[in-house]
Amino acid sequence: PDPSQGGNSLAWDLMWNDPAPSGQGVDVPEGLLGPDGFGHNTSRGTAHMFSAEALEHFLRSNGFSHLVRAHEVRKAGFQVQQHAKMV
Repeated sequence: PDPSQGGNSLAWDLMWNDPAPSGQGVDVPEGLLGPDGFGHNTSRGTAHMFSAEALEHFLRSNGFSHLVRAHEVRKAGFQVQQHAKMV
């Protein structure tokens, strides 16, 4: 459940955070993301969005090479995003 209703905020963010749109003619509106590369997830109305730079910082800091997300269906089976660091 939503953290505002007693749910776990870490589990909520892991499930509902999304990459900020980038490339393919889509740009993040100025001011939407903070200097740390995170901002409110306006497309879902909850959780956060993160930039490719924020993802790369997270991966380096934790010794990971990529992030795999698996809660959205893609017609082609998968989508490569965030400077090819997220599938």
